[in-house]
Formats: sequence, structure tokens, C-alpha cells
Amino acid sequence: MLQKQGFFSTLFLYRTQVNKHRIAKEKKHAVGSAVWYWHHSKAGNLSPHAINNDLIATCALINGGYNGFDDREKYYKRAVIALNIKTCLNLDKKIVDNLDNYTKFENSYIYFNKIGECFGWGLWSDPAGYKKGKLKNSNESKKGYSRFLEICKDKDYPFGYKQDKKGNKVGTKRYGYSANSAITLAKKRLKEL
Repeated sequence: MLQKQGFFSTLFLYRTQVNKHRIAKEKKHAVGSAVWYWHHSKAGNLSPHAINNDLIATCALINGGYNGFDDREKYYKRAVIALNIKTCLNLDKKIVDNLDNYTKFENSYIYFNKIGECFGWGLWSDPAGYKKGKLKNSNESKKGYSRFLEICKDKDYPFGYKQDKKGNKVGTKRYGYSANSAITLAKKRLKEL
């Protein structure tokens, strides 16, 4: 069984390496690859977030953070206009009415389900922060940091953990921060903002 798995893994790797240029240059392969990822990403199917106009969740789950968030928002708005989406008869009126504004952070899937991404929202929005790609906004930063502190309370490993060679749990980092340093930063910044 292991030999068979090794064979298929090698075959997949070979095919991927040989065809990388085709995926990058040929539309049908590039689009197919993007559609496949959209439905089978590590975060799962992204369509429910897109249908709910949850740009925050879609960007965070695809990219792991908010790098280039403002650019993605601009592209989203351009696509709505260019594709004339507001006139689509197959869309629910609620969706069409909400196309000009994406779901707010406090209503986002991220707010209710993702500890690390809540911290990230505070970090990228923080006017004193070094993260680029998202408009700096004290109120949004406060929302992110506050929610992060609220949902990581009483959790031993808010960002999850890995086991070392001895089987000990070692907390993982998010955006370069351990859970303890993220908690310290969030508390500090909430006092300062």
C-alpha cells in the first residue's frame, strides 16, 4: 500500500512540475486551477463566504491574512461594475442590495470562528502597525484586538499547537506572534488606541 501511495505521489509531483508553465500561461488551466482551489482550499469551499459578500473571510481564508486587502476590495468593486452583476436576475435581492459594501467585521465569519484572523484584523488595521495592504483604522483595529482577546480567553493554545519530537505541545505562531505575545500586544494597543 505504501509503495502504491509513493508511486502516485511521485506521479502527481512530476505532472505538477512538468505542467507548471501550462497552469500559469493557458487560460483554461489557470482558471481551472483557481476554481479548484476556491472549492478545495485548506479553509474549505469559499463560495458561502462569497455569496454572503464576506470579503474579509474570503481574503483571510485564501491569503492567511490581509495583505493587499484594499487592492482586492477595489478589484471586487470593479468586477461588480464590469460584469454588470446588479442586473443579474438569478441573484437574491438581498445579495444585490449588499454588493456595494462587503460584510462588516463584526458580522463576518472571521469574527465568529477564527481567533488568529481576528488578531490579524486588529494588526493590519492598527495605525501604529507595520502590516501593509489594508487601510489603517483605529476603530477596526480595536474591534479585531477586542474580539481576539474575547475568544482566546481560557484557551491554552489560541493559535493551535504542534507536537515536538518528544510529544510535547508547542504553541504555533500567527503573523510572527506567539499567542502570549499577541495577547500582550492586543492589550497594550487597546489601551493606546
